[in-house]
Amino acid sequence: MARILFIILFFAMNVTAFCQIPIIEEKTFPSRPNIKQFPSVYLAVDTNPIVSYDGAIDEDLSDLMVPIPMRDRVFNRTGIQCVWASTEALGRYAEEPKLINLTDDPECKSYAGPASYSRKMKERGVKYRMTYDTNDRSLIIKSVVQERRGCMFCVPGHAMVIVHYDEKKGIVKYFNNSDRSLAIRTWTMAEFNKRFEGWVAAVYADNDIITQKYAPKIPTLPIIDRNNQQGIYEKEYILQPAKN
Repeated sequence: MARILFIILFFAMNVTAFCQIPIIEEKTFPSRPNIKQFPSVYLAVDTNPIVSYDGAIDEDLSDLMVPIPMRDRVFNRTGIQCVWASTEALGRYAEEPKLINLTDDPECKSYAGPASYSRKMKERGVKYRMTYDTNDRSLIIKSVVQERRGCMFCVPGHAMVIVHYDEKKGIVKYFNNSDRSLAIRTWTMAEFNKRFEGWVAAVYADNDIITQKYAPKIPTLPIIDRNNQQGIYEKEYILQPAKN
């Protein structure tokens, strides 16, 4: 009987001690995220995701299909807003006021995917087109080659902007918002095909002025004042309507 009471007492004391041990929750990344996000959630936020295979800087921009100027290119300031930096750059070039300072939006400082992108574009009333198929290049050809507005595209863990797509010459030109220089860089088509993940998006301003950017410049005719600089003249010098 004493032995049984000893066993019960020993068991009760150990259970009490175990209950007093705090439970530490281990926080880890999921082995496979349910919704793919850009950039990769596994990279440090201050990392250039493609630094190991970034294309060479292109010095000759004379034939660039979409000459987005440096003032319209947007740097990925938080390190994890590559989708929004790409989108704002396209919006600035399209002169869509709804996308100016998009990267200052608290909801646009972090990761994004096709679902959150669509939600934000609809929330802001911005027109856009989007495809998500590695075999579908139709939107790239339409937005870059035909319309010359540019588009966002994705590689593993990162989003950037295409400004040139030439299947005949086999080259693709882009700028990387995680590269502080924001320089135009070049890949061969083979390099692009190896890394392209399928997601493409292009934006359309309500007042779409893209076509006007490439319209032929109309020369202005000089105005010659044969009387030289005008001065002050008497009323009779300029014909006045006759009074009844």
